[in-house]
Amino acid sequence: MKNILTNLRRLLIVRPSRLIKKILPNGLFARTILILVIPTLLALAVATFVFFDRHWYTTTHRLTHAVAGDVSALVELLDAPSTLDSEMRIHALAFKKMDISIAHEREKKLPKIPAHFVTPLEDMMGRSLEERTDRTFLLDMHPEPRKFTIYIEAPDGLYTFLIPARRIYTTTTEVFIGWMIGSSILLSAIALLFMRNQIRPVRRLAAAAEAIGKGQDAPWFKSEGATEVRQASAALMLMRDRLRRAMNQRTTMLAGVSHDLRTPLTRM
Repeated sequence: MKNILTNLRRLLIVRPSRLIKKILPNGLFARTILILVIPTLLALAVATFVFFDRHWYTTTHRLTHAVAGDVSALVELLDAPSTLDSEMRIHALAFKKMDISIAHEREKKLPKIPAHFVTPLEDMMGRSLEERTDRTFLLDMHPEPRKFTIYIEAPDGLYTFLIPARRIYTTTTEVFIGWMIGSSILLSAIALLFMRNQIRPVRRLAAAAEAIGKGQDAPWFKSEGATEVRQASAALMLMRDRLRRAMNQRTTMLAGVSHDLRTPLTRM
């Protein structure tokens, strides 16, 4: 019973070293690829996380707060008692200075938007509006290409603010990630190309050692590659020459013994 439990424990519990050995490829070039690719992927992951956690979040947070502040200020100006001419001046000022288009629709309620996935940018814009205004609002991020709409309840209807997406969104994210991934792929490809050229002499050395072990001469083999590979190649060639001399000496000795034994046998 004890032996059965021990065997089950060995089957269920796998040592990390054994598991790694089973997962790792056997070839030198494949292992070299892992050595180059895994640190690159880890560096990309860490850089992307730091970029999004620091740069993207901080920049987007400031942009959304600025837009929410502009919208809140415009709402207060529009709520103040004014004539139609002064309201039109506010609309023109918002479009010229803030790049915001305003529509004041009286006796209109907030529209209904179908349920959809809330992106991090939309969530951040919504939280910024909650901090800046106490009015009921609705955020639509996809009314038109490269624009978004903010609906805010007015005392007599509805305010609609159409704002360009560039005011809360920066293309630095795509540029940074694109350059980072592209440069990593290019540099990894160049490194793998050079590494392949460095591994080729090792493969030829292994093939030559296998041929010499089978008793073949391997005349096609030549010493090349890094210093360590050349040293191993020279040692292999020296070993081949020593084996050849040993075989020749043994053959000569056996031939002499055979000749010495042949003479007495002939006389007998």
